[in-house]
Amino acid sequence: MRLLAISLLASASLLPAQPQPDAPRPQFDAASIRPDPGYGGSTLKGLIAGAYQIQEFQISGGPAWTGSDRFDVTAKPDFPAVSSDRRRLMMQSLLQDRFNIQLRREVKQASVYILTVDKGGLKMRRSLDQVSPSVDGPAAEGAGPNRGAVRIGLGSLIGNAAPMPLFVRLLSQRLEHIVIDKTNLTGRFDFQAQWTPDVGETPLSPSDIPLPPSAGNAATSVFTAIREQLGLRLEPAKMPVDFFIIARAEKPSPN
Repeated sequence: MRLLAISLLASASLLPAQPQPDAPRPQFDAASIRPDPGYGGSTLKGLIAGAYQIQEFQISGGPAWTGSDRFDVTAKPDFPAVSSDRRRLMMQSLLQDRFNIQLRREVKQASVYILTVDKGGLKMRRSLDQVSPSVDGPAAEGAGPNRGAVRIGLGSLIGNAAPMPLFVRLLSQRLEHIVIDKTNLTGRFDFQAQWTPDVGETPLSPSDIPLPPSAGNAATSVFTAIREQLGLRLEPAKMPVDFFIIARAEKPSPN
C-alpha cells in the first residue's frame, strides 16, 4: 500500500491532537522508506502534515532537506480495515522511528479565512450522484479529476463530486492560510473556478499550469473567483492556530 501525504490529510483543523512522543501508538507491520528523485514521493514536512492533520505551512524548523528531499513510503498496516485515524497514528510512529523527529507544538494567533455562502447564493452544483464511492488513483491523462477529487492548479480549481472538507483543505493549501468552513454545506459538489495567478503563486505539482483565462475572467483574484464563480465568500479573521516546529530530524537509512 502506497502512502502519500495527500491521502492522510483530513479537513484542516485549528487544534489537532498534540504530538505526544512518549504515548504508545500503533505501528505498521512492515514499512519501507526510500529516496525518491522524482515528484511522486513526499517530503518529510508533507508526511508530518498528513500524520498530524495540519498544513505544511504550519510546519517550520528542521534541516533544509525536510522540505525538499522526497521519499517513497510503502507500508503494510497492522490489519486490513484500518481507519484513517489509526493510519495517521501509525505514520506518526513511523516518522519517529525512522526519521528520529522531535516536534514542538506552539499555538499562535494567526490569520485565517472564514468560508461562508455568499449573499448572492451558492453557485456550486450538487452532484447528481451522492452515493457512488470516490475513485482512487491518478486520473486519465487529459481527463478531469476523478470522482471525489479536486484538481487545484495555478489559477484553476476543478471538483468532481467533491466533499467540502477536501475542497476546504486544498483551498487552505493554495492560500497558505487555514480556511474555516462555516457554509454548513454537506454532500458532494461539482465546481470549476479560474483566476489570475499571483506573481508569487507556486506550482503544487509538475502538471500545475495555469489554464487559459475564460471570457470575462482575464484579471480575477482567487477571492473574486470563489465569490463570483462558486457563490462562496472568504473573509479574513484571527484565531489561535497550531504550529509545529521540527526540533530534530535525521534522514532514514534506505530499506
